[in-house]
Amino acid sequence: MIGSGVQKKGENVNLANSKVGTITECKQGTCVFSRGPSITTFLDKTEIRGLSCFIYPKQYTKKQTPQLILIPKQYGQFMDLFAEGEVYQLRIQQHG
Repeated sequence: MIGSGVQKKGENVNLANSKVGTITECKQGTCVFSRGPSITTFLDKTEIRGLSCFIYPKQYTKKQTPQLILIPKQYGQFMDLFAEGEVYQLRIQQHG
């Protein structure tokens, strides 16, 4: 949880309005959370393994936008499936 003020143990961690975990510990501006409930991520109608994101100082971001890394379910899954410059919808489906 970044830039959202003071967080507390037991609060939900959300991504795109979907719960992805619960805060288990906070100290010195950092929170640790446990994952859950289970989620599945899609880019348009294509299921992907997951997401990875990093926090960088502004000088390391592309066009002042933090990078979000999409992780395919299988090696080579994205080849010829997506094109640079096109727009796709990221969807998170919550289970349970």
